[in-house]
Amino acid sequence: MQQAPTAADIALKKKKEKELEGKKQTQKQERALADQIHQQRAEALKEQQQDDARRVQEQERRKKAAQLAKAAQDAKAVLIDRFKLAIISKIRGNTEVPEGVNNGTTLEVDLTVLPTGEVLMPVKIVKPSGNPLYDQAVVRGIMRSQPLPLPTEPELRREFRVTHLQLKHEK
Repeated sequence: MQQAPTAADIALKKKKEKELEGKKQTQKQERALADQIHQQRAEALKEQQQDDARRVQEQERRKKAAQLAKAAQDAKAVLIDRFKLAIISKIRGNTEVPEGVNNGTTLEVDLTVLPTGEVLMPVKIVKPSGNPLYDQAVVRGIMRSQPLPLPTEPELRREFRVTHLQLKHEK
């Protein structure tokens, strides 16, 4: 025959059930907290990956912009060189080189050029050739060559405001 549970047994049983319920509640809270931490970590990782992707895209954008700027600068330098060669060619065509000037005689000058292609005097001789007759003949050739051929684009034309030329005598 079973004994009827006493009040102490019932109280103890209720206390154990309450403790068990408390443990279950605590475990539930711990799981919820762990899930929340896991979700926060996943979101932080996702944000980090997005930041990394944005950083990579920005680096690629900057690299491409630098490449485009370099290509534009190179194209501009090529155009400037073409116009300098055209100017040198025109000056050579208008220069009456005196007899006795050695092949390879070189004169370096700086010209101040107006947007119209006109040259302001005086022509500055940066490095004389060593033959004053040749130097004077080239300066006269420069003056006869006006207006100098310049690009039509104002930005490129400004590059010729002060122009350094190296004029080499070639027979």
